[in-house]
Formats: sequence, C-alpha cells, structure tokens
Amino acid sequence: MATQSLAILAPLIKRPLPLLRNRVYRVWTGGALLDRFQGQPDPADRNVPEEWVGSTTVSRLPGRPTNEGLSRVSLPAGSSVVLKDMIEAFPGAMLGEKHATRLGAQLGVLCKLLDSAMRLPVQCHPDAAFARRYLGSSFGKTEASLILATRTIDGVSPYMLFGFREGVTEEGFRRIVQAQDIPAQIAALNRVEVTPGDVYLVNAGTPHALGPGVFMIEIQEPTDLVVNTEYLFCGVQRTEDRCYMGLGFDLGMCCFNYQAVGVDYVTRHRLAPRTVWADPAGMEEILIGPEHTACFGRGRLTVRDRVSDRDSGRCYTGIVTE
Repeated sequence: MATQSLAILAPLIKRPLPLLRNRVYRVWTGGALLDRFQGQPDPADRNVPEEWVGSTTVSRLPGRPTNEGLSRVSLPAGSSVVLKDMIEAFPGAMLGEKHATRLGAQLGVLCKLLDSAMRLPVQCHPDAAFARRYLGSSFGKTEASLILATRTIDGVSPYMLFGFREGVTEEGFRRIVQAQDIPAQIAALNRVEVTPGDVYLVNAGTPHALGPGVFMIEIQEPTDLVVNTEYLFCGVQRTEDRCYMGLGFDLGMCCFNYQAVGVDYVTRHRLAPRTVWADPAGMEEILIGPEHTACFGRGRLTVRDRVSDRDSGRCYTGIVTE
C-alpha cells in the first residue's frame, strides 16, 4: 500500500470502520430475511444468501471472482479499501498487540449473516490439527450460530440437523454415504427445531446441516474447508475429490467426530447467555466465552441509553441487529 494511502488511513483505525455490503454467492438459495434486515426493496430468495461481515477470507468457489468474500471499508471521501489490506498495513493497531503477536496480520475469524430457504447439505469441517496436517491451513472450522429470525417454508418448521443420533456408527454412516442414500444420511442426524435467540456451538467434526427458514449470525474460524457427503446438490454433481477436499473418501470421512452422538450432545452445545453487567442504561452478555472455545468469542450488548465501549484494545466486529 502506498505511503500516501497509509497516511490517509492511519487516523481511521482509531474509530469504528463502516463496512460496505458484501453478499456472497452460494449454489443454494435464501436471503429474503437478510434482504429485509438490510432494508432492501423486494426481498427475495436468491443465490446470494450470505453477507460476509468484516471478512478477510475469500470464498474459493470454482468459477467465482478470486476476491469474492473480502470485505471493504467505506472511507469518508466516498471511496473504499479492502479490510484485509488495512489490517496488513496496521496489524498491531487494528488487531491489538497481543493478537498480532500471536497471529500476525491474520484476523483469525469470519462472521456471516446467513439466511436459508432450503435444507443445506450434510457436512462437517476439519479441526485445526487436521487442517494443518493435511490441508496446509493454520485454521480448521469450528463455528457457532445465533438465530436471529425464523420462518416456516412449505409447511416445514425451521430446524437444524446436529450431531449423530443414538445408534449411528462410523461404519454405518460411511456405508450410507458411499451408497449416496440421502434420506438415510438425514435420518442419521438429530433434528432440532430452532427459535430466535438460540445459540449453538458447532465444533469441528460435528455433522450438521441447516434446514430451511433460518436467519442467523454465524461466527467461525476463517476458512471455507468442508466435507460434503451429498454428491448431488441443487442440480450440481460434485466429484468425490471436491466433496472431500482432495483427500479421498477414507481420509475425508475421518473429519467427522463419531462421538458427537445423541440428544445430550445437542444439549451441551446449546449455550446459555451469561450476564456480565446490567443497569438502566443497558446490559452486556457473553454468548460464547473462552470456556466454550479458544477459536473466537461472541457477546451481546443491549443499549437503552448510553454505554461505554469496554473492549478497548481488542478487535471485534459489531452488527446492529435491532
């Protein structure tokens, strides 16, 4: 980045940085609730069902622009700059010195607004150790969901598939995946109805799939690494190589945590908010803390009057939800 540009940007890093819209293409459809949330005219379900917020991650879908997914910061003069470029220019000031010492100029997290109008494919994500060993990535993909709103589509109540049902074994699940028995894959997972306000931690390795009618904030490690067990989805025939990240069936299926079983597993990963402080001016809650995961955190701030920003020295992404 040019010295002149750096001089212009330097004062801006001391204040909140407004982000431009950053909708991302997917083969599946959704986005009507996201459109409405963003004040778009004529909300509709389309192939841009996700908004990547504060993103330094590219989506890497075949045939898509190589920079798709990267957030841009709106500058006072009406221009914009790629957030990733700003962080790389000012890592310590942007991320905090402790963060920059540990991760350099890597933000280390990806936040999305996501709205599904259909069931997403059965999948799981590798953990960081697996990703380092086999995929050359410092990050896996543990993620978490905060449900903002729901809708019933074609008479189907909003739900997610989460963890294996009791009695499902690794051998049995591998067999139905090889047979491409999609109803059996769906039946192998716990079906959980969701409501606004629910928070779920989806650890790497957990089999899951989002059902239709769910609008949420998703926070995750900053990768798009995924094992998909449905070779045909939305009319797209995917190769085994693509479904298993080039690792092959046997190694790719090792990404699943076959101990993620039963209703108790679901209950342990549905998180309850913890109040940090509350007074007439507002309230702060921890939704995901260090006791849950070392990958990221999530808080919720309710503002009734005026409250202080208590996160001085720490980088965060803020989304106004109401």
